Amino acid sequence: MSASDIAIFDFDGTYRRQLFLAASGTRRADCTALSGVCRFCDADGVRLLRQHARRFGPAGLHWLGSGHYHYLTLFFLEQIEEPFALVLADRHTDMQPAPDAGLLSCGSWLYDALQTCDMLQMALVLGVDAKLAAEAPAVRRPVCFFPASDDAPADTDGALRALPPDLPVYFSIDKDVLLPDCAVTDWGNGVLPMDGLCRFIAGAGASRRVIGADVCGDTSEVQEILRGEAAQVNNASSRRIFEALHTAVSTGGQP
Repeated sequence: MSASDIAIFDFDGTYRRQLFLAASGTRRADCTALSGVCRFCDADGVRLLRQHARRFGPAGLHWLGSGHYHYLTLFFLEQIEEPFALVLADRHTDMQPAPDAGLLSCGSWLYDALQTCDMLQMALVLGVDAKLAAEAPAVRRPVCFFPASDDAPADTDGALRALPPDLPVYFSIDKDVLLPDCAVTDWGNGVLPMDGLCRFIAGAGASRRVIGADVCGDTSEVQEILRGEAAQVNNASSRRIFEALHTAVSTGGQP
């Protein structure tokens, strides 16, 4: 995979200290001047960001910034033209309907995708909070939750068995699923260890073609970004996730 297969959405300088993402040829979408897009995205924001997503396409790796912008995943999923499964690692379900019909939110995008993306056959959500999973609304397509807590780690082996072997996959990773020592986020932390996440990505991609992937969840707070410790933690986790997804996207499903 070349640098041109990596797309970065820059809303607020989230990745300014993550130098390994600054490779020559990496594609960037400058979103710093956009309004009405943080957490909740209005109609104008949807139109502009959908254009960016269509310019990049669903293949490759997409870095979305803070979890505030996780709804960008929807714009990649709706471009996929073959039946597929979504593999989501997230502390939240992202299945709560938006409070207004004219808005798309970081907490509603999966609900919308499951209702509107015709090629999306099922979603698997790893590391989600069990209480939030129990509160998820009914949707048109199957959703398999594999929750994690301090007392009960996520069943990654069961999650791998739940994935249909004949469907290609798209990965979406929110760092808030990870333990606090693995990521500094805007939305708290889950309990999934980094090694467990990377093993799951490798297992899911080993025998399935991987269409593409996106990553979000780094803090957007300027002081946290610039503070050395937080920057080091997020840089390290981004590199680990990058390496795991890079391998999965480049070689997924190949013997």
